[in-house]
Amino acid sequence: MKRITALTHPLIDILHSCDAAFLRERGLTAGTYGMLSKSEQDNLIHACGPIITPLSMGGSAANSIACARQLGVPCTMLGLAGDDSYGHLLHKHMRQLDIQAPLQLIEDARTGTCLSLITPDGERTMRTCLGVATHLSAEHVTSTPIAASSWILLEGYFLTASESNEAALSKAMDIAKASGVKIAFSAAAEFVVQAKRSTILSNILPSIDLLFANAGEAMLLTDTPTTTEALAALTHLVPAAAITQGKEGALGFMKGDTWHAPSYSPNKPIIDTTGAGDVFAGAFLAGITIGHQPELAAKKANKLASIVITQHGALLPNGTRAAWEEAV
Repeated sequence: MKRITALTHPLIDILHSCDAAFLRERGLTAGTYGMLSKSEQDNLIHACGPIITPLSMGGSAANSIACARQLGVPCTMLGLAGDDSYGHLLHKHMRQLDIQAPLQLIEDARTGTCLSLITPDGERTMRTCLGVATHLSAEHVTSTPIAASSWILLEGYFLTASESNEAALSKAMDIAKASGVKIAFSAAAEFVVQAKRSTILSNILPSIDLLFANAGEAMLLTDTPTTTEALAALTHLVPAAAITQGKEGALGFMKGDTWHAPSYSPNKPIIDTTGAGDVFAGAFLAGITIGHQPELAAKKANKLASIVITQHGALLPNGTRAAWEEAV
């Protein structure tokens, strides 16, 4: 079946605009990602003042399948959320997008939230409290939704969040391999690669069909100084890879062919770069799932990445599918 399933940390994104001084005063480095406790995140949210943008569905692989679903590909999301206002909002968004979500909301548990602090240049500084998402374990992962898919998308964040998350990721990979389902893995963040490089090299890459990474993650993973060298090194480690490079576009290889897809210039000012890589992954997977050649899928994915950075949040606007179909 042409369906994409994602094993993800489903989150609610809380977006705030701020200036560089706000970040400096709180010891935050622009463009970084970090984990906070509930109280730490609540204190930071309080310091930001009133929320002026709508709360939206988030999470790396969740953003990707939301994009793929907007492009017409059926999608399923596996992850844990709490039976709280944020969890109900997540399910509302998933119903609106027609994304299947077979796991139930967990009573007396907090849904994960990601505070994204956005400076005037569009850079985002993210501080996340994963909440109940870290409790997802192997017992929550069953074969039915995975076996009904053509691809499963996995997040690198599962390797650093908790031991139970890592076990869940491992079980999902085992089910996928046993069911003939292709596996895509997103490196997710440089800190994930730094912390779990040996695990990724020994346990993840030999089992997957497609790697998503940005240039920094790819160079860290392969211990190379350039994206071109990282790509060459990855040809010996995985059957396919797609590396995003921001303004430099994306490059990769698949089915024996190497490709480069140039970026698109945004037709509006850049507001928020949150989710550009996630949208690229979702659009690329959607493209190859319906039969596009990888280079074409990458070009069309770059088009959507150029759109999402001109708005707040990672959920693409109405008309996304038309822009994607007309991209090349």
